[in-house]
Amino acid sequence: MVPLGNHPEVAMCRPCARWAAKEAWEIEDRDKAGLLADMRGRFRRLRRRVRDRNWHRHPVFGRPLRWLGKHLP
Repeated sequence: MVPLGNHPEVAMCRPCARWAAKEAWEIEDRDKAGLLADMRGRFRRLRRRVRDRNWHRHPVFGRPLRWLGKHLP
């Protein structure tokens, strides 16, 4: 369990905390312009396409795609 910084009485599991961090980053990027914000947006769109087509569950390509998803913004 991961306690939240300003609210130590609240805790989240690690996967949920990772999801919340990605969502917060996406919200912050909406107001930003620049190369890094654009690249993160492209990774997010690519991740959505992979998820929508269920490529992350493919017997051969699924494991590497899930690993990449954990290590990319």
